Amino acid sequence: MIETESGRDISTAYLTQWFHPEPVSVPVGIAKALRRRGHDVEVLTGAPNYPSGAVLPGYRALQWSHEVRDGISVRRVPLVPGHDSSARRRMTNYLSWAFSATVFGFRTLRRADVALIYSSPASAALPAMIWRRIARTPYVLLVQDIWPDSVFATGFLARGAARPIARSGLSWFCSWAYRSAAHIAVISPGAIDLLASRGVSRDKISLVYNWTDEPQDDQLDPRAARLELGLPPDAFVITYAGNLGPAQGLDVVIEAADEIRELKDVQVLLAGDGLAAADLRELVRSLGCENVTLTGPLPREKMGLVRSASDVQLVCLADDPLFRVTMPSKVQAILASGTAAIAIGAGDAATVIEESGAGWSVPAGNRTALAEAFRIARHESRDALIARGQAGRAYYRRNMSEAIGGDRLDTILRVAAGSRRSRAGKGVQ
Repeated sequence: MIETESGRDISTAYLTQWFHPEPVSVPVGIAKALRRRGHDVEVLTGAPNYPSGAVLPGYRALQWSHEVRDGISVRRVPLVPGHDSSARRRMTNYLSWAFSATVFGFRTLRRADVALIYSSPASAALPAMIWRRIARTPYVLLVQDIWPDSVFATGFLARGAARPIARSGLSWFCSWAYRSAAHIAVISPGAIDLLASRGVSRDKISLVYNWTDEPQDDQLDPRAARLELGLPPDAFVITYAGNLGPAQGLDVVIEAADEIRELKDVQVLLAGDGLAAADLRELVRSLGCENVTLTGPLPREKMGLVRSASDVQLVCLADDPLFRVTMPSKVQAILASGTAAIAIGAGDAATVIEESGAGWSVPAGNRTALAEAFRIARHESRDALIARGQAGRAYYRRNMSEAIGGDRLDTILRVAAGSRRSRAGKGVQ
């Protein structure tokens, strides 16, 4: 058995293409959690350009830089910025960062005890895969998106002669990444079964749910929050907050809102932005849905306002087999906030919402079933909705909090680092 040496400082190279000041809470939360558990974390990332594709002021896309954020060393390597609907530009962005991190990140990876890869995109693993061969630095994959499935499920390379070639190449790359990893952490139970079906040993896979920003005790007066968002103060508010993209399949939310016009006090709030936002606005206009409000992009500090205004929050995914093993981070955010929920779609997210007692689930794309769920939620008593929210929060604390996930990830990384020291002690070069 490998000694984990809990509490001992270990040097951890953390590879993530996305990091603060980009609006990505999960990668940043992981770095902070590891630092609190005795990891000397050095982040290897790129010039911040997500989600707009424009590099933020104060940074340059093709320049190497170093900074310290919250006591964490952050090294940024050059990349070609881009994050739009073009598959070519998106892949150029991913690959330019991966190759740049391989070249410019050698000091970070060579001297680390272990590397952690925030595997979204999957190409983020390339630097660690190369330096494992050169310097024997073990790495742990934290798989956020299952590739190549997610590439095609979200609409990229959906057709054409390039599709089978891309699928074959990406499948080969991912298999290599899985084989070379010291361990693999996944964020949903179904992902374990999926990777096992592709030949990855179950003993090599662990479940580590993402956690959300903690604590979430910024509850504001609901009436005041609704007024600030342009909603009637006494409305019953059903909210989707997050990315408005093709993968979310949010047309059904607007269509269901169209079916519940008899519920005069119900307002459906779509808070966020994304590739599908313009189409969703057009659908609202064409149906004449006065009970639907789209806020557009909101600053991070406004999300407490959205939570406070909401009676029920939505998790929504399009109908695709991949999404059945997907756990959107908004599941944890909703549960931690103590709000009742409706999951739209089958699979792990729906199972968690139902098992936790936080709410209901309906099939993806079924407007009639969703409209009925809206009616059921509206007719629940205030005490029953509060009880659902409390049950969801308790489930989050037992299974998904930083206290749980941070400790699991810490142990996985320490075991991987211990395997390197064990080989070194035996004279393995």
